Amino acid sequence: MFADDVALEVTATLNCVTEFIDEADELANQLDTVPKEDRKPLHGLPISLKDNVGVTGYDATVGIAKFLDSPCRADAVIVSVLKSLGAVPFCKTNIPQTMLSFGCDNPVWGQTRNPHNPSRSPGGSSGGEGSLIGGGGSIVGIGSDIGGSARIPAAFCGLASIKPTAGRISYHGFKKSIKGILGVDSVPGILAKDVDAVIGVSRHLFGNRLQSELDPLLPVIDWNEKAFTSQKKLKIGYYLEDDFVPATPGMKRAVKEAMAALEKSGHELVPFRPFDIGNVTALAIRLLQADGGHYFKEIMFGERVASVLMLTKLGVHIPNCFKKFLSFIISFVSPRIAKVFQASGGTCTNSSRELWAAVHLKDDYVRIVSDAWKREGLDLLICPAFACPAPEIGLEGRFTPCVSYTLTYNILNFPCGILPVSKESQEDQEELKQYPRDDKLLSEIAKLSQLQHNLRKCEAALPLYSAD
Repeated sequence: MFADDVALEVTATLNCVTEFIDEADELANQLDTVPKEDRKPLHGLPISLKDNVGVTGYDATVGIAKFLDSPCRADAVIVSVLKSLGAVPFCKTNIPQTMLSFGCDNPVWGQTRNPHNPSRSPGGSSGGEGSLIGGGGSIVGIGSDIGGSARIPAAFCGLASIKPTAGRISYHGFKKSIKGILGVDSVPGILAKDVDAVIGVSRHLFGNRLQSELDPLLPVIDWNEKAFTSQKKLKIGYYLEDDFVPATPGMKRAVKEAMAALEKSGHELVPFRPFDIGNVTALAIRLLQADGGHYFKEIMFGERVASVLMLTKLGVHIPNCFKKFLSFIISFVSPRIAKVFQASGGTCTNSSRELWAAVHLKDDYVRIVSDAWKREGLDLLICPAFACPAPEIGLEGRFTPCVSYTLTYNILNFPCGILPVSKESQEDQEELKQYPRDDKLLSEIAKLSQLQHNLRKCEAALPLYSAD
């Protein structure tokens, strides 16, 4: 199969593929015999799958050794649907250990690298997908997204991506790194080299009847072709940076370029920014680790811990009383890192009463932002995909607060996507001199971004957020 050969070349350099699916060749050969008039919409399309997507007879390890040699007994619903549409799933791709990181390293499959610069992170947790597609080894891939896990790799690797609203595409058959989470939903994500490929796959997954038959909890909501092709002038909100982590000049410029293009097309642009992002980011982390890190400790028992997970491990093992003290000390160096660190391990969600209170806070926030959106009459919202370009491999943990740009929209359960817009320029580098450095995190971001002009840079990317 030609796709295997290309992917093999890419993974030899970037280490993005974990396994090739042996049955892909047979399926492709069968499709070759189908008459043209009987071919399905995605006929012969090779599709790569993130490690945690269930495929009959293949492991879903989430980068943990104890899950090796435990092959899935059935295909995930999305895999069955893609096959029914004529697609050919041909390989599985790498993830960070436990998938609780936007790095891409684990002791089972090793370190995955960025296709634009191997010293840089490809993002995560769908980092193998970002790396493989960005390197030209796959056309379209299926990842997952609970805090930016599909969007961050797309941004770092110069791809297009979409995170739908929860329940739009079936998540049944995906292996979860944490079970029973309330308040933040993990959803499938589609990554591709260009927007047309994302649209092509989304058009046939949204509202797919077989998908709802295989997953009865999934409502049938058809792709709205009329809305998609409408020439209506839109009212679009925007912000250049959130109120937690300032964006670098290059990321802000990407938004401005998109704004200019949209205004030229006759659309109306108005300022609109969700508020209190720092506390919302901390709230999301508390909800994701609401069990106090017990499940994390259980699945990681006896495992070698990847470097990208060291801070997470620290957060779930330190007693809350000492964690508060450490957070106080850290706050003198970086208030932003302190806020995220104190939330790790589910601080203040260790009883059902505290958990309910946290979920209530989340519900209130969603209602307030949704009401503000409705009052403004917005159709879309645009903002940076991340605070900065891709960090160096091994340093991802230092930049955890930057997930505020993606995690907010998992809390809100808004559909959102990524579009590549530009690349870091010399002018961006000059403007970095004005970037704030009153926080250790911000100093690290400035240092990271100052290196960009000496490298073959990763594309900056712009997420587009819209109401479904």
